[in-house]
Amino acid sequence: MYRTIADELRDEGFQEGLKLGFAEGFAEGFAEGFAAGFERGYIEGIALALLKELRHRAMPVSEDQRRRILRTRDEHVLRGWFARLDMITSADELFDAN
Repeated sequence: MYRTIADELRDEGFQEGLKLGFAEGFAEGFAEGFAAGFERGYIEGIALALLKELRHRAMPVSEDQRRRILRTRDEHVLRGWFARLDMITSADELFDAN
């Protein structure tokens, strides 16, 4: 079987398109994965800082409270808890409004 120039060009174009599509897909996936990982790390950092501040203020935190703080993925909730630190005397009070 013989191949025409059109066959060769079509195959070449297909291969180029495949390479370009893979490169674009990889770049997009990498960027999305990086952004998601960054956001998760940022949120976990806020949660860890909150736990550290509670410890610094000598407010004991139960294991359930610790898990609740670390499982929270809403930045606004975590920041709200941070804002309440000056108004509470125990970790139990941190969650009263939630």
